[in-house]
Amino acid sequence: METFYQDKDSYFKCRVEIDGASLEESKARLVLKFNDSMSYLFESKIDGDGKCKIKVPALKNMSDANGSLVLEVIADSTFFEPFTSNFIVKKSKNVVVIKEDEEKDELITSKPKVNIIREEKSLPVSFSDYYKVFTANKLHETIEYKNYTPSQKALSILNESKLNKDSEVYNILAYWVDVCE
Repeated sequence: METFYQDKDSYFKCRVEIDGASLEESKARLVLKFNDSMSYLFESKIDGDGKCKIKVPALKNMSDANGSLVLEVIADSTFFEPFTSNFIVKKSKNVVVIKEDEEKDELITSKPKVNIIREEKSLPVSFSDYYKVFTANKLHETIEYKNYTPSQKALSILNESKLNKDSEVYNILAYWVDVCE
């Protein structure tokens, strides 16, 4: 089985022995017969030592093609077919890209542990400040806030929010205000 390439030149090399005729005056032809009734013909000379090197240019647009090849030798006007074989056409280089799915962040389902260290720094003082911190950190996905009774300070800050006191957002933010304080 011979291999030729879609994206680079290749060579069919052989050594020919002829009795009763001159090597230098003989010719070699390589015929590639594709399975879809198409044929290519490539010619070469045979040197004085009987070496034959036939260049087969890149067979573009022949992806995964195959067929049979015949080496024809013409010596003193006599035609011979001393060699036949099958062939395939493929790419000399191949690139494969495997796209990996982005791993989804796993949600934390357990109650977070909060360590409060009292420092002299400014904490959010209005409802909108707490809400920005809370939503930016997606804290509503990670805390246990149900059945939580907020402190008076949390209630006074949240009163400016005009949220329904029975809403889930109100309870989550009340919990968060107390944790931040």
